[in-house]
Amino acid sequence: MRGWSEARFIVLITILFAAQLASPLRAAREGEPALTADKVDDGDGGFVLNLRNPLPFPITVTVRTTRLENLEPSKAFPITAVVEPQQRSAIAELTPIAQGRRTNVQTHFWWRPGRARAQHDERVVYLLPFQAGYAYHIDQGYNGTFSHQGQHALDFAMPEGTPVCAARDGRVISVTNNFSEAGTNSSFKDKANEFCILHDDGTLAQYAHMKKDGIKLRVGDYVRAGYPLGYSGNTGFSTGPHLHFEVFRAVDGEKSETIPVKFATADDAGPITLQQGRTYMRPYRDQARGDHRGAKNAAELAGTNARIARHGPSAPNAPVNPMPSFQPVLQPRTLAFALAGICIIVHVGRRIGRLL
Repeated sequence: MRGWSEARFIVLITILFAAQLASPLRAAREGEPALTADKVDDGDGGFVLNLRNPLPFPITVTVRTTRLENLEPSKAFPITAVVEPQQRSAIAELTPIAQGRRTNVQTHFWWRPGRARAQHDERVVYLLPFQAGYAYHIDQGYNGTFSHQGQHALDFAMPEGTPVCAARDGRVISVTNNFSEAGTNSSFKDKANEFCILHDDGTLAQYAHMKKDGIKLRVGDYVRAGYPLGYSGNTGFSTGPHLHFEVFRAVDGEKSETIPVKFATADDAGPITLQQGRTYMRPYRDQARGDHRGAKNAAELAGTNARIARHGPSAPNAPVNPMPSFQPVLQPRTLAFALAGICIIVHVGRRIGRLL
């Protein structure tokens, strides 16, 4: 009987302690968005779910509940909302159903940069994301059969170290610059150097597979279209050097969708949608329509065309997840604290169990 009492005490206290530490309301890392359940000082015992966004750009969040006990939400879950930069926003109010009874709420939330369902400005014409006077081949275009099915994404075949330029004005919101290897093993899928730029209309652009330490940007920088940003590479899930480019927007805190856009080229057709298998040149700065000039990298293009003639287009990268959604997790320090606390509880529980 003593052993059963001791075990029951240890299990009960351990579960309560671990559940408290693992509560998603307390799991955000410092400097990241955080969700809190704050009591309302009206005497009714209600709560307000508040989402704090400490980041310098808007985010879209989706909140789901795993437990809602004796509380009536002001909105139906899941709830998706946009939280502006460095602001706190009330996501929902939770009102007790029966006074005097216990209330409990447990939630999870996910977030992505940008505003949900942002309306892309169709008047914007994008620059090709490389230097003026140069031309590069589209190995894989929108809805490409290799890995772009259902995606409006472009793969430009270009040698490692090619200067990459901004296709549109915007603010840098993320930079990954520390990877050096590439391969087709699934372990490489999250190892591409990349950066994301937030546009004024709330959409974002991702430039991926950059060279290690080749991104010359910091989060918060504002860049103009045509501005040099770094150097292309061959990192992450990739079979060869290229630049992956796409424009996307958040659907909710868990999903995003890519958007087709049009580019200015040296062709006389005006803004166009780029096609797989074609080569496009960014016009010289002083090049007028009807002024036909050769590309500065014409010799390099001849080599690319010869490679395509022999082997066909290279199989480029698998789909790049544009700014994967983030879900707060427990920090190592918190886990260590939890383990230490559990050990203390076990020790104390044994002492108390001997007395029962």
